[in-house]
Amino acid sequence: MGNMEIVSNIKKSKNKFMIMSMFMMIFTLSCAVKNPNPKNTSTTAIEKSDIVNVDIEKVIEEINQEVKKTDKDKTLKKKVKTIKDTGKENTKGGRSEYTSYNNKNKELRKFIVKHFAETGRLIQEFYIKNDRIYYLYQKKMTYNRPVGWTKAKAKESGDTEYFDLKKSKNEEAKYYFDFDENLVRFISEDGSINDNQEILKVIKNDLKDEYLMNIQNIK
Repeated sequence: MGNMEIVSNIKKSKNKFMIMSMFMMIFTLSCAVKNPNPKNTSTTAIEKSDIVNVDIEKVIEEINQEVKKTDKDKTLKKKVKTIKDTGKENTKGGRSEYTSYNNKNKELRKFIVKHFAETGRLIQEFYIKNDRIYYLYQKKMTYNRPVGWTKAKAKESGDTEYFDLKKSKNEEAKYYFDFDENLVRFISEDGSINDNQEILKVIKNDLKDEYLMNIQNIK
């Protein structure tokens, strides 16, 4: 196998993973962090009645606080489910892992999806309250070489690199949702903040079906 063919195969594999990543991301739903005490008439920034009147930064801050609260909750029951990829387009070792966290009332509060492929992996953490998503954290890892591209194979083919997890390219993104199932903020891989409603609407609509598919897989 020549160097040009090696590069071509690697690029094709990476493109497949990028396409997979786009369709694996999920979005619908909302931020439903309502007042847990119905007798308390005070409201929070992310309630439906307030969302149009408050500073977006206050909304984001309350979402972040709710995320921290969920992560610190040691009473949540953890359940893991693994599904092997069997489709013709799936690469070697492809699989998806679903981890759900439910409270004592069996309400889903968080679930993590990990998609493993030959050229990388996609990790998504969904935070839920009152059956609505209010936050999504995503981390995409792109390997320097496909899994299975060993040192011996690289040497045999004249490649100067072989698979090394430490050399992976990591990209993180954050998504914030309001009560009306609108994506109100997207922080991209390069750290830039996007509050443009037209762009956010497109992202949400493109990924709505994928969220529903993941929900089915964790049941």
